[in-house]
Amino acid sequence: MSLLLAELPIYWGDSKEAIDNLYKLLATIEQILKNLELGLSEEGGQAKFTESERKDSTRLWTGRKSRVLISIVNCALSVKNFSLAIDVLEDLCDGNWTAEQLEILKSSCGRVYLFLGDVAAAEKIFVGIKELRDGNSPTMRELIDRGLMAVAQNSFQDAYNCFKIASASDPSNVMLINNMAVCLLYSGQLKAAVQLLEAAVMRNPIKSLQENVLLNVSTLYELHTTHCKQSKLQLLRQMNRYKGDAADTSCLKLT
Repeated sequence: MSLLLAELPIYWGDSKEAIDNLYKLLATIEQILKNLELGLSEEGGQAKFTESERKDSTRLWTGRKSRVLISIVNCALSVKNFSLAIDVLEDLCDGNWTAEQLEILKSSCGRVYLFLGDVAAAEKIFVGIKELRDGNSPTMRELIDRGLMAVAQNSFQDAYNCFKIASASDPSNVMLINNMAVCLLYSGQLKAAVQLLEAAVMRNPIKSLQENVLLNVSTLYELHTTHCKQSKLQLLRQMNRYKGDAADTSCLKLT
């Protein structure tokens, strides 16, 4: 509940207050962990539990600390504070994680470097993840990382191939379909990009009618034909049917 209350300001656009709240919560958790390390109770008084209970409490609060740090990363990314996001992610990577959890954190760090435009740093991280896997078949996450890396290097056909292979494992993944459409567009295959996104919306409208996807579809319609209003109105009808009044129709770029 404390974490939820700390995060709430981000939902009304005050990310700075949310980050401040999260750091206050983080300071409290770090003090609790320090107390436990000194053999005290969480509040700092005389401990009244066994060594086993103290270890369980330390494990619990360490997990809560990691969750708060992840929330700080999400808030930092929402305001495009990539430097803060990378600093926190790198600190998280030094924790005691399973191989899969560490791979997720390192992958996230590499993707933030791509947002920053530091392709060399991102590539170094992705190569390190690949070495950790020791020749095993690439996971969907690794395929996505390869695709994003290829996009950053303007190798759109290679990126499309990576996203397509990843999509075979999760055909309903809208993010992958959206990325594939973008790759098709930059490869000069505008019609194929339009058809791909249209098919995704028709196949699974509840999941596919996302604002970023609809913005891309509307943009593709404008590039594809000057008579795009009817197609946009069809999307609007789909939004009214499946999303209701809460949907932001500005993504359709209707005048």
